[in-house]
Amino acid sequence: MTQDPGTGGHVVRPSSLIRAGIVLVADADLGREAALLVARGYEVASVPVLERVDPDTDAPPRSDFDVLADLTRARDRLDPARPRFVVGLGPGGLYARMFACSARGLAGAVSFQGTLVYPTLTPSRPAQPMDLLPGLGCPLLCHLAEVDPDLTAAQVARLEERLRDCRPSALVYRYDGASAAAFRVDERARSTTESRAHALAWARTHAFLAHLVAAAG
Repeated sequence: MTQDPGTGGHVVRPSSLIRAGIVLVADADLGREAALLVARGYEVASVPVLERVDPDTDAPPRSDFDVLADLTRARDRLDPARPRFVVGLGPGGLYARMFACSARGLAGAVSFQGTLVYPTLTPSRPAQPMDLLPGLGCPLLCHLAEVDPDLTAAQVARLEERLRDCRPSALVYRYDGASAAAFRVDERARSTTESRAHALAWARTHAFLAHLVAAAG
């Protein structure tokens, strides 16, 4: 395994053959998720992102444009001769979907959770995420936990409806009784329900990525 801090994301590469590249975006340390993917032969450019104002500094949120520019720089650091993906967790799930709708040159996108509807539009949040779905330019896999106060059943149903209209092959899985924390790769104690959701979501993710790598190959 080799590391390259550089700009446009912290890049970690497997020591052996690279199968494909992944832009990995989330709201916290991404070391465990990156290691999981690197172990499967992916080079990973990690981009941490926060969705809300930092309560300790009262710093204003970065705009969607800023975050997507970070993801573009991270994608461009991955080998363009191999398939490139974006995978997002938590707030990163939102930006994985948005990046898949605005960027080209992606072989696929995986979204774990992430905002579906902004409460209000602002200069830094100028468009509703679901309004960008007609621009979706690659296969998409979405994992959504049931226990999340920021996601309603009506919003999820709307997402599924919009995807049927613009990308019928997109996959959306809902995990009953699980919270967004179930998707993180860490050592937290989980209930049986969350353990099952974790294992199933990541098994589906690995199968999705492997299928697209083979199709590109």
